[in-house]
Amino acid sequence: TLFPYTTLFRSLNKLMYIMPTGVQITSIQNTSATHIEIQAQSNKYEQLGFLVTNMQLEPVLTNVISTAGQKANGVITIKIEGDLPWKNY
Repeated sequence: TLFPYTTLFRSLNKLMYIMPTGVQITSIQNTSATHIEIQAQSNKYEQLGFLVTNMQLEPVLTNVISTAGQKANGVITIKIEGDLPWKNY
């Protein structure tokens, strides 16, 4: 089966459409067959919150959690984790 690769690519495609202007994805890791970790940064907390909320609503990932933002030199960085949604494509 092509799962989780098919689901991973569909989720990443959704991510590009819901990502607010001003948010940068700095890292995406597939840490297990279905678990994804994303590092994102922005200069506004609101943009990162909007991204996390949209990831839950689409759903780009399920069981989404994120770290509190770490701010350095005006840039806020968070880690977002979740599982690929299981769908029969």
